[in-house]
Amino acid sequence: MPVNKLVTRHVPRTEVPELVFREAVYWLHKGLHVLGSCEAEIQKGNPTWSLSSAYQSAYFSGRAVLAFLGVTVAEFRHVSAAVDICRDMHGVRPQRLESTGAFLEEIPFHTLGLLFDHRQLWQLFQRVIRVTNCHVWPADWANFLAMLDIANITRQRHQLHYRLEYWLMDDLFEFSYPEDFPDVAATGIGRELFETTRPNFSLILATLIARMALRLFEDLSQITERLSTERALLENGFSYDRHPFFADPLRADAGMPL
Repeated sequence: MPVNKLVTRHVPRTEVPELVFREAVYWLHKGLHVLGSCEAEIQKGNPTWSLSSAYQSAYFSGRAVLAFLGVTVAEFRHVSAAVDICRDMHGVRPQRLESTGAFLEEIPFHTLGLLFDHRQLWQLFQRVIRVTNCHVWPADWANFLAMLDIANITRQRHQLHYRLEYWLMDDLFEFSYPEDFPDVAATGIGRELFETTRPNFSLILATLIARMALRLFEDLSQITERLSTERALLENGFSYDRHPFFADPLRADAGMPL
């Protein structure tokens, strides 16, 4: 297969949409679980290393967002392929869409003949949310993420993992409990919705993207009973033991009483 040359192959739809949405749900479970692990590290007095978990949670939840929107990345023999199961609905009348359905009959698999790394997956994430109109998110969430420099998404995790001298908080030898570290509230608008230099920026991303994925799940669960089992699993996890800092906003996003 040629490298750095776009090649597209089409396969019959069959069960591909169901597989993509199952993948979305499982990515969401993983993203929320690792977010809870991040919160536990903060609660134990290890805010610096919590950022590694925060990044991983953001990545898992980002994959969930993509898959809920009908986009995923498959891998065959160490080569990645971007998959988009949905029709281009631009300019299509609602009556026409109702008769044809949302999913393509032939699903395209697009590949450049190489294995995607995290940067390319974040580029795909940004591309998809940039062209998506989604009523379940505040508009400024998606706009901020779509305009964000990808280097700011990965910086804290990469520096923790690969730079010997990088250790953000004063907790390498003693536990530290900075009161403002779990604070993920927005501090601005537009491109400045969140300050990328904040010590907890990876945590901000993790909570933001997890909530976006959860809101997509909640929206879908309103139109089908097939997600009831998964919904129960998610709701059971929104305890203060598992999410000591973010249980309430997660419960709200899932449509649960506080």
